[in-house]
Amino acid sequence: SLHDALPICLHDSSTRVQNEAIKALAPLITEADIENLILRRIASPDVKIRAATADLIGNLPLSRKVAHLCTMLSDTEPRVIAVAARMLAQLGDSTGIRTITNKYFTTPDEEIANGLSETMASIPTEKVIPLAERYLPVQAAPELIVRRTLNIASQSTGWEGFLPWIIGAVQRHEQMIVMVRRHR
Repeated sequence: SLHDALPICLHDSSTRVQNEAIKALAPLITEADIENLILRRIASPDVKIRAATADLIGNLPLSRKVAHLCTMLSDTEPRVIAVAARMLAQLGDSTGIRTITNKYFTTPDEEIANGLSETMASIPTEKVIPLAERYLPVQAAPELIVRRTLNIASQSTGWEGFLPWIIGAVQRHEQMIVMVRRHR
């Protein structure tokens, strides 16, 4: 029966099977029970389970999904952070987008920043630019911030909004511009 099969699926070695079991179970249990299950998976020592949970959260009837995904941006694993950011961007919540943007601009870890750059470029520029503007003027912004902003601009379809950054960067370090061009 379904009642007997679901617990088995929740412990399957495949995170995909686990996620599908949780999605099937979600309408049948309380939000508090779903929440407890999700919190256990977020705390798992297994990176695959944490990343799969970030992917799953966006598809569950949870009122705190944005909060959980924002918390997952503090994970130590770039893969988990990248999946959580992708889900937050898909949800389009302003708190989630602000949290992704802050993580992207402030993380000292280049692997994490690189994992977030594609997601950052997928967010509508009208949502990203106001968050990046706090680092203006470009001439005074830290080199890391300018480089990461130019990276988003180089991947974004709405690059025109980044013109102040592009013009300001030209007045700074030629090497930084060359580096961004190579990433394209």
